[in-house]
Amino acid sequence: MSTDEILELELSLLFVKYGERKVLRSLAKVNGLGDTELKTKLKRTRQLERKPSTKKRKQLSSKIVDETIDEIISEAPQKSHLLKLLYSRFQNKSFLPELRDIKRLFNRHSLESKHLKSRNASVPRIFRLLATLDEKELEELSQEQDKRTYSSLGIISAEIMRRD
Repeated sequence: MSTDEILELELSLLFVKYGERKVLRSLAKVNGLGDTELKTKLKRTRQLERKPSTKKRKQLSSKIVDETIDEIISEAPQKSHLLKLLYSRFQNKSFLPELRDIKRLFNRHSLESKHLKSRNASVPRIFRLLATLDEKELEELSQEQDKRTYSSLGIISAEIMRRD
């Protein structure tokens, strides 16, 4: 049994024993949040962890992806320039060039990344996550340069070519 499953069971027990309202109030108190702030935070977490439907699991066409990105960016107008920059860098693979980089980003923000199958299919989830980050974090991500000049396969092929 994973730690996430154990946590879910313990929370379920708390809900049964004390009721949802008391548990949420206590959680808000422990985190120094008001009731509305906690509800907002929970709502945002649910949106980020929402599992895609079977239709969305299929590769999305670029038009649909672009429309989704535009919608996400319009919901965060103060961060739009940074999100657009990151999207253009994402498209030319200078930002999150491989699926494993995307999974690392999700893990860093405590979100599940098991269901990510490809870079293109994960675009909406990536940018929903990025839209929730503050401007300082987005600025750091946008200034971060790709540390590798080759993909992992590129390094292997370069080594093979040198042996000849």
